Amino acid sequence: MTDPQKPQYKKHWCPKCKAHSEYVKKRVQRGVGDYISTGTVYDCVDCNERMYVPRDYKLSSQGITVGRLCVYFTVALIGLYWLDLVLKREIEEVAMFISGFVGLVFIVTPAGVCIWHAVKHANWVRWAKERGWGEKD
Repeated sequence: MTDPQKPQYKKHWCPKCKAHSEYVKKRVQRGVGDYISTGTVYDCVDCNERMYVPRDYKLSSQGITVGRLCVYFTVALIGLYWLDLVLKREIEEVAMFISGFVGLVFIVTPAGVCIWHAVKHANWVRWAKERGWGEKD
């Protein structure tokens, strides 16, 4: 096996052990009822923490995902504006509550996921730079 302390951008990395440790591949089911999906996860052999590939969490390399998010935010904002216009004709306070809740769910949630991805990637980059890794590696 290669050195677990040598940064490798395309290899699974354990955030708890801070190393490219050995892992166990597992199939997991997510969802409820008719909406169950099956996926593959990788757990660290040493600490049982969920591992990830650092390259997969770099937002700038996920061009399609970033493009979809731009379209999504635009559509969500237009939808919120339209919802606010429709509901203002009804009850003012209820409209404010509903548009605030919808804004929270449809705008803050994807933004939170983006921030979560960026933090995971930044943690790996910080670790990797301590070991001499450069962006071109």
